[in-house]
Amino acid sequence: MKTVTALIALLMLGSSAQAELLIPGLPPVKLCRTLEKVGFRTEKSGGIEQVQYVTRQEESGVTFVATTYSPASDPESVKVITAMVQNLEYEESGTDALSRSFLGVVATVPYESSKPEEARAWVMANVGKKAEKIFGVVKFQLFANGRTRILRISMDAMDHPSDGPVIRDPNVKLPAAGALFADVVKEYGKPSTQDADTGWAIWPSFKVKFAAGKAAEVAK
Repeated sequence: MKTVTALIALLMLGSSAQAELLIPGLPPVKLCRTLEKVGFRTEKSGGIEQVQYVTRQEESGVTFVATTYSPASDPESVKVITAMVQNLEYEESGTDALSRSFLGVVATVPYESSKPEEARAWVMANVGKKAEKIFGVVKFQLFANGRTRILRISMDAMDHPSDGPVIRDPNVKLPAAGALFADVVKEYGKPSTQDADTGWAIWPSFKVKFAAGKAAEVAK
């Protein structure tokens, strides 16, 4: 249990660091309504740094929780979603089967450039593994620990990029100030690195500092 608690704390710490990278086109209500339709109840809590909407359901021996995290300055946007299933009573070997349906539903949450059915299929096929994949411009991560399964959805950069090297082009047209992160990624591809603390995203030929999901500063 201590290991699970530490893992959850690490995921929350990561969400705080990504405060300026918001999932495009995703207000919290989209996930809340999806889960409420299948029997979940939603609770709202606020703080200095973030607002949380928590949907929760407890069945015999299993707990299902999904949480959206939003900056307090923009509670109608989402910076990260975490969904967790805890198998409290059944055989540990059955945890994947208990988790697939719920995590698959969370994976279908709609946002700009989302691919809900592809995301659901990928999540359900990879529950129980540590894995990551980009759908549109949004990163999906799966984690497994004992009787716990977690899905995290955010704008983080890939931990292990699979794309090959990109040749630097000194004459590349730079993104315009105010451009949305999603639009920059659509035109130039995913950044090679992102600095969660400063908001800078770095491409081979330029870098952009994002604030509230928009380009606040562009430089070569």
